[in-house]
Amino acid sequence: MDAGLLAPIGLLAGISLGVIVLLHMRRQVPGTRRVSSLRFWAPATRDDLERSRLRRPPFSWLLLLQLLAAAALTIALARPFTNSVLSAFAGRTDPRHEIVILDGSTSMQAVIDLTGTETRFDQARARASAILDDWQPGDITTLIVVGTTTQTFTAANQQQADALRSRLRKLAVPGGRANINSALRLAGNLVLQDRSNRITLLTDGAVAVDPAIVGSLGAPVTLERIAGRGDLANNAITAISSRSDPARPGDLLVAFTLSHFADEAASVPYSMNADGKEIANDVITLGPDESRQVTISVPGDTPAVTVSISQRDVLQSDNTAAIHLERDALSQRAIMLVSDDPGSLQRALEVVPGARVDLYPAGTPGLAALSRGYDIAVFSGVSPSADDLPAIPMLFFQPQPIEGVFGIQGAVSAPAIDTVDAGSPVLADVDLAGVTFGTVPVYTFPAASDTARPQVLVGGAGQAPGTGDAGTPIATGAAAPLLWQGTLNDQPYLAASFVPDDSNIAQRVAFPILVANAVSSLTVDQIPAALSLGDPLTYRPSAGAESLAVDLPNGTAMTLPVPASSGGDGGTISRQVTFLNTNQTGTYRIQELAADGSAVRQGAFVVNAGQLQESNLRPNPDLADALAAATSPSVAAQVAGHQAEIWTLAAALAMVLIAVEWVVALRRAPRRGRSVGVSSPPQPSRPVRTAP
Repeated sequence: MDAGLLAPIGLLAGISLGVIVLLHMRRQVPGTRRVSSLRFWAPATRDDLERSRLRRPPFSWLLLLQLLAAAALTIALARPFTNSVLSAFAGRTDPRHEIVILDGSTSMQAVIDLTGTETRFDQARARASAILDDWQPGDITTLIVVGTTTQTFTAANQQQADALRSRLRKLAVPGGRANINSALRLAGNLVLQDRSNRITLLTDGAVAVDPAIVGSLGAPVTLERIAGRGDLANNAITAISSRSDPARPGDLLVAFTLSHFADEAASVPYSMNADGKEIANDVITLGPDESRQVTISVPGDTPAVTVSISQRDVLQSDNTAAIHLERDALSQRAIMLVSDDPGSLQRALEVVPGARVDLYPAGTPGLAALSRGYDIAVFSGVSPSADDLPAIPMLFFQPQPIEGVFGIQGAVSAPAIDTVDAGSPVLADVDLAGVTFGTVPVYTFPAASDTARPQVLVGGAGQAPGTGDAGTPIATGAAAPLLWQGTLNDQPYLAASFVPDDSNIAQRVAFPILVANAVSSLTVDQIPAALSLGDPLTYRPSAGAESLAVDLPNGTAMTLPVPASSGGDGGTISRQVTFLNTNQTGTYRIQELAADGSAVRQGAFVVNAGQLQESNLRPNPDLADALAAATSPSVAAQVAGHQAEIWTLAAALAMVLIAVEWVVALRRAPRRGRSVGVSSPPQPSRPVRTAP
């Protein structure tokens, strides 16, 4: 046990003990007495008045209480400190940096027990607020709220601490999956050298940590697990999606996954509803920790469906899942196809998931203006003029030359593939074996730096028409590019030197896969029909959109600006938007707004709470050991080394003693109403006689 004094000079107040004793050594003034005459009193006592008034200090309760009070005040002024059990009742000597990691994942929405409404997150917020209550001048408190996204708040003075406490009371659970390892790394970066640092993890324990990360933090980690009092068994709908029904053209298949998280098997009842009407209901038996997919066909004009588990458990939010089925503008890839003979290319584009293809003949004027309502422009056998280039990603098949981008120098017949960039996502699952081509132009690129030069994905060599032997390359050491990618008008583009119908690739499975990969690589996936709670939404608004208006499920609205284009490794990333406020379950509606406030496009998506990791509410049994094993001896010593001032205890004791002394003094004072006479001088040491 360590103890000491922070202000030893305060012991000088101990002089007050001697002063108190000295005052008690003085002869006390005698009480009031009634006598018949003072004629001979004064001369008889004159000698006694000239003697010293000091005497031996008489013992009394007043003297003892005054000495004890003075001693307690002296100790308080010296500011004693200790790390013993008394430190729990006093203020700290060292300024502290308290880092609180608050788990805000979906599992924290579970209620403590089935009889109430208090959630795990409610309890965790209350505990974080209690830690803030321990704030004292010199301290810094950092709160890290972790869900799919991470929020950080700091309080360095009393006003900020009060504001953070108020904000905590209103804080909604972010939802999603909590990356505790990432939060711990952030906490390690926030450790201050001039403070006593302590990290507190408030979680339900359904997480895992890397001991190596914890061991490198330089601060002790305290685990406070928020546990429920009821059964941790939970049923959930952990996924939902839709696709075309191949057996019933025009209809849709809705597939959802039912999961049972428990140590024993159970029967799980479920139902599906659309437009307020029940489509299906059934009961499925699931084993311990089993998940099973159920698929139900619904009419193609169904706007949305909701699947529910009609059974109550501690996490009710994941017992329901919905999906938006209407293919609105924001949930589609709007494709502008410019061609006089689209053929197999149009068919391949139309089977791209969520695609809407609009065909325009070659020579259509104003392509740049028309393209603003599309996600990608596809050209077959033609190219737009330099002053009419779309400001969106582009896909070309055997394009015409574009000045400064690519030109044509001759042609080759039946080129054979000799180079393939197998690592390109455009060629993923694309089998080019046995693919043949007719006569294709030889495209050339202007001299440029390596970073600006287009990247050839597929190259070939062939015979120039009417010359040489078969297989003679067009130029020694050169290859004809068959598929390449680059940047055009600050937008990514992909180009092929062939027309699909002049090659046998149009009859192969490889072609629709190649087209789907090309569209996917050039565009950002549009709004999905459903997301999990807390998952971010990322998509690319149309060219005419200047802002986004988002209506949240709780009725509030948000407006987001659409950012300008920015450079990326693969070219320019055009106006990509990431929406992070998906911490509410329900339907979100989005409108793209033009500069004048008019709607360009609109759509909707649904956020559901169910997710495999977060719907499993059982705690990780290895979490506490991982945190404890990762704490180094030097860090552990910091926990024992925290010292606290106990001057407040000494001062409180002094106040109590003074109060008791005051009560004793009042009890010894003369009561009102007693007869009072003339105050007499001190009693003489010899008898005094008066004349008869």
